[in-house]
Amino acid sequence: MNPRIRLVHLIASALLAAATARAQSAPAPSTPPMHLGGFGRCLSQLNLSQSQQDAIQQFLAAEKPTLETLHGQIKADAQTLKADSTATTPSAATVGADYLKVSADRQAFAAERQKILDTISSQLNQSQSATFQACMASRLHARGGSW
Repeated sequence: MNPRIRLVHLIASALLAAATARAQSAPAPSTPPMHLGGFGRCLSQLNLSQSQQDAIQQFLAAEKPTLETLHGQIKADAQTLKADSTATTPSAATVGADYLKVSADRQAFAAERQKILDTISSQLNQSQSATFQACMASRLHARGGSW
């Protein structure tokens, strides 16, 4: 076996072993993980009560199918836009219509995201809401002003 390949395998094995050991020794989180990306990261800073956690998780579970549908629509329309715009002879009308679909999809997703933010904020007290809004604003700024 090539020495470089052997070295890569050795390093990969060591990293895998270290990651496994770290995961097994990690303390249990004080609150259950929400697996919500930025929402979850920001919510984890708020010391939510169990009733708040339950209400938010129930709402997000109800919103999940809508978000999945919107995400799938954005992805499908973006793929169509890419295919039409990279065609041998792209039609300006077709590419323009595809672009408008993607833009409308993104606006619908942004409206849904804002609905989620508003609903989560309504479940929080004033201090928690201020912390949550600041965290989400900093995440928005870190991502270049776009979700």
